[in-house]
Parts: sequence; structure tokens; C-alpha cells
Amino acid sequence: MKLVKNHVVGIPISFKDESEALSKNCKIHRLKDKDKKNCVIEEREYGGVYTKRAFYQRSIILNIYEQNSAGEFYKDTEFTILSPYGRAKIRYEDLLGDGKEFIIVENLEGATGSGVSQDILAIVGWHRNKFAPVLLETTRYMEAFSTSHRQQELRASYNFLNKGTNNLSIRLEYEFLAIFSKLNITKQLSWNEELAWNEENFSFYSKELEKVKLNNFINNVEKSIIQVRLNILDLDINNLSFELLDKTKIVSLYTKWF
Repeated sequence: MKLVKNHVVGIPISFKDESEALSKNCKIHRLKDKDKKNCVIEEREYGGVYTKRAFYQRSIILNIYEQNSAGEFYKDTEFTILSPYGRAKIRYEDLLGDGKEFIIVENLEGATGSGVSQDILAIVGWHRNKFAPVLLETTRYMEAFSTSHRQQELRASYNFLNKGTNNLSIRLEYEFLAIFSKLNITKQLSWNEELAWNEENFSFYSKELEKVKLNNFINNVEKSIIQVRLNILDLDINNLSFELLDKTKIVSLYTKWF
């Protein structure tokens, strides 16, 4: 395996032991089972250096290895994360305090294009023999079209509550601004929400609770967020490619706010 500027160019099938895995830039995590080690190679672009697969898919590919009883690591799973401009940031955290880590992706790039930009927070966990998102939330969405004299921006900050326990939840604080300069109209909204971890659903979302919210939404921005969550619960999502994100409507609903 060749490294360029400390980043992976070729992806091996296996490592003879943990020492070799670490020497080849494979990071040790526990993603599938608290009692078993995985190691992870992030195949992605860094300053123009990338593998061909990451370049053509415009993604980060997580190559995940499992350790057998002899201490060898064998590549077992891949998980793809959209990142056409290489801005997605990944970290790994034991959110429930049970020794098993979640994959947390910040600045996941959603809608992009002339006048449009979106960042998504994604939290992914291993469940029923696959990696699946347990939360997908827009943390920044911006539309600015000079020809239509319209600007809209959503921002959301977040923090975890009761981290490291079964009472885990995530608190989201939203700020929304819409400016229609030709009509001399400015609209500002702010609200917050707390989503509790649901072990039965293995998700921060509950279909029953989101349906109740859908009947009692405060504004159209909140309504679109709720609808996306319901779409996520109805889909079998096994990576974070643009095609699967598009199916949730998280990259397309926001133009319908007003």
C-alpha cells in the first residue's frame, strides 16, 4: 500500500495484526460490537490526493476491517459518504456509553449549485448487520438568487444531552431568515427541539411523535423538516450517497418554504 502525504492511495484486503494496521494508517474503533475491534481507512480526497474511487464517486469511502481470533484484520464492509468538495468531517463517538461507537459526519454536503448550499449532520450506527443513519438534520441551508430578489437561510446548532447513557438526546436550536428585497419583506423565525434516543427504533426519530408534530407544526420550515424525518424512517438507507439523500427529500424540500 502506498501513502502520499500520509494519506492512503491503495486499499489492502487485510493486515496480519494490529501493529501492521496502525502502521498503514488504519484507525482502531469499535463500530459493530463493543467487544471486537475494527480498524477504518478513510478513502477520500485531501488537497488533490485521492483514490480513483473516491474521486469518481465524489465521496469518502470508509473501508472497515474486522479482527479475527488470530488478531488479523480483514476488510469486511464499506460505507460511502457524499462529499463532492471534500468538506465532510468525520469523528467516532460512544454516545450511549456501551462501548460501541457511532460515526458522526458534520458538513455533509447536500444541495449544491449556483446560489444554493447545504450542510447536513449525519449520525450513523451499526444495526441489524448494516450501517444506517440514526439522524439526518440540516445544520445550514442557504438560497440566494439575485434575479428573484430572494434570500433564505436556515442554521441549526446542536448539542447532546445525557451523553454516555440510555437517556441520550440531541437538542437542536434553529434560526431562519428570509429576505424578499423587492417586496421589502423580512421574516425571522427561531425555535428549538429535543429528540430523545429511541433504542427500539435505533434512531433519534419516532414515527408516532413526528406524525403528531406534523399536525401541529409552527411554520413551513419546521413542517418540511418533519416530513424529511418521516421519509428517512420509511427508507432503507445503507450509505450517504446523493441518490439516497435525494430520496429522503432532505436536499429538495427547502425551496417550498414560501
